[in-house]
Amino acid sequence: MDRNCLEVLPTKMSYAANLKNVMSMQYRQKKEEEQNVPSEESEGSKPGPSAHDLAAQLKSSLLAEIGLTESEGPPLTSFRPQCSFMGMVISHDMLLGRWRLSLELFGRVFMEDVGAEPGSILTELGGFEVKESKFRREMEKLRNQQSRDLTLEVDRDRDLLIQQTMRQLNSHFGRRCVTTPMAVHRVKVTFKDEPGEGSGVARSFYTAIAQAFLSNEKLPNLDCIQNANKGTHTSRYPKEYALFAI
Repeated sequence: MDRNCLEVLPTKMSYAANLKNVMSMQYRQKKEEEQNVPSEESEGSKPGPSAHDLAAQLKSSLLAEIGLTESEGPPLTSFRPQCSFMGMVISHDMLLGRWRLSLELFGRVFMEDVGAEPGSILTELGGFEVKESKFRREMEKLRNQQSRDLTLEVDRDRDLLIQQTMRQLNSHFGRRCVTTPMAVHRVKVTFKDEPGEGSGVARSFYTAIAQAFLSNEKLPNLDCIQNANKGTHTSRYPKEYALFAI
């Protein structure tokens, strides 16, 4: 039997179970060949099942044991044999896939202690939900450390929106120590000639300022921002420390 034609499936079964099935199939085939030698000599040469047929039978039996059909199984093109172990040609994806759920579990359970260490790989193993939860906790921690709010009064016009936003941000953060995180407890935004403020208005501001910067139009003149911040910076905080000084 040509082992290169066998494709071991990365199913819910363990590797030992797959190996046991293949070895038992090889043993049965060898035993049948020994029993059929006299009959084949008397009846003449009779074509037997090819290696590809045996591989197809093995594939069908493995899928049947876990309750899957051939269409529901994973595509075999991505699980080509790439290494050999105990005489069996197996796939790297199968070896790693066996521990995928365990690695994800480690990422969720040990994120608070081991995952919090610098350079820990558990953050990468946890998936998007674990990364999102960690990011939200870190942002909430920074927010709770701040007591001041940031209040912005801007215009809807693109040029005025950019200029007013940059000027007010520089005015708010320009006098602060550089090592202090540029964070606030809450952002309050009001648009000119528009009533109301709150989280909905703040989200609208984030969308408007993002679209203003992503636009292909030329940026407005920002010299007024530098002139407005010249009087606020001392020798300890040169203008390069201004958040958006150009």
